Amino acid sequence: MKLGIYRLQISLTEWGAEFPAQLFADVQPSVRELILDHNSFGVLPDTAFAGLRGTQIVRLDHNRLNEIGRLSRGQLAPLAQLRYLSLAGNGLQAVEQGALPPGIKHLSLYNNRLESLNGTLRNMNSMKWLFISKNRLTSLRDELPAGNSLRALTAYENRLTSLDGLQDARSLSRLFLRSNRLTSLGRLRLPLLKLLEVSDNQIETVTPEDFAGMPALKEVTLASNRLTEVGPILDVLRALDKLDLSDNGLISIGQLTSEDRQLGATEAAGDVPVLAHLYVRANRLTSLGELHLPKLRILDLSDNRLTQVSATNFVGLPSLRELILSGNHLEEVGLLLEVLPSLTKADFSDNIIRSMTPLNTREALPHEDKPQLVHLETLMLNNNSLSALHVALYRLPSLCVLDVRDNAISSLRWHRHHAWHCSLQRSKLRIRGNPMRCEDETVRRSLTSAAEQFSIDVALCDGVQEP
Repeated sequence: MKLGIYRLQISLTEWGAEFPAQLFADVQPSVRELILDHNSFGVLPDTAFAGLRGTQIVRLDHNRLNEIGRLSRGQLAPLAQLRYLSLAGNGLQAVEQGALPPGIKHLSLYNNRLESLNGTLRNMNSMKWLFISKNRLTSLRDELPAGNSLRALTAYENRLTSLDGLQDARSLSRLFLRSNRLTSLGRLRLPLLKLLEVSDNQIETVTPEDFAGMPALKEVTLASNRLTEVGPILDVLRALDKLDLSDNGLISIGQLTSEDRQLGATEAAGDVPVLAHLYVRANRLTSLGELHLPKLRILDLSDNRLTQVSATNFVGLPSLRELILSGNHLEEVGLLLEVLPSLTKADFSDNIIRSMTPLNTREALPHEDKPQLVHLETLMLNNNSLSALHVALYRLPSLCVLDVRDNAISSLRWHRHHAWHCSLQRSKLRIRGNPMRCEDETVRRSLTSAAEQFSIDVALCDGVQEP
């Protein structure tokens, strides 16, 4: 048993006995917090909390309340000032109506066996935060507080098949419904909702009508569903900052905005999507079309089925800072890097790329005649089919990390430049797993030159191993 008694807190954990009937009868009412986690309580006597009239926080996590199976009226009645209650991990199967003090603002029933909330929350109009994940709930109809106080609802890993009942929670700001059995969003009207997490469900399509009643959304996660198409949802989600569509069956993302919106974006700069983060990893994309998202900063298209991309696909992304195209079937990318003036990181690893500007044999002097990739700091090309690596640091004045491991590079040229600088603590050249030979004088000279500015992961030709 561990017992701690403080001026405003009582902590009792790892007690192997049952709950004494009047354990707190003589405790001063000024005790604010009561922690009773990880005990062996199977029964809560009606007088268990007598003497704790002023207590606002009670944690009864991971006890054995499953032995009684329910939380009954009267057991928490002495806690008239209770504002925070956690009953996680108790195996509860039912909560009687009236069993919870009406002034509770934060309630956790996480990891129990509840199939219904029995309408016990309907009149709890002060509740702001409700955590009911990892239960067996199939519906929220007539289960949530009827007032407009609830701000956050976390109900992942239940058995919900629809969102009926959420219309009663119009003040919701954050909604987490991962790992349920939802097949649609149901065109909810939640005007204050900013975060919606519905990954790992069974949703097949989403349309602008699904989001029209949620104009304040800033973050939407639809990963690991069954999406095969997404309509022009950005037409109505004008405040959206982050959209995650990973692990679905999408073959195109060209319709995130309607065509008339795309055409009008150049004419009305204030009427463009503000989306900054877009994740479409592990879908079935075979082509991209022309993307017009002028505020986008991060784009993840990894692990798809893309065989070719071009500058045309990305010219409408002037703010893009990070591009991830790893794990596709790309053989070339054309002048893609040249049309992304803000790019700092590009990941093309695990493709079959044979050459890339500005690292190919066409990079002949004078380099000053070619445009600079001013902001590019990290370039990942490991596990491709490059046969030559010709690096001109004039073209890459901010390069800090270049990864070309496990290619077929036998030709290496390295051109230093006085304007090169690296903002990171250490610059790195990762080049192992290539068939370069020290008998090639150009290779030998280039490795030595690169080692003066970059940490290299192979032994230099004179046998000196870089740290």
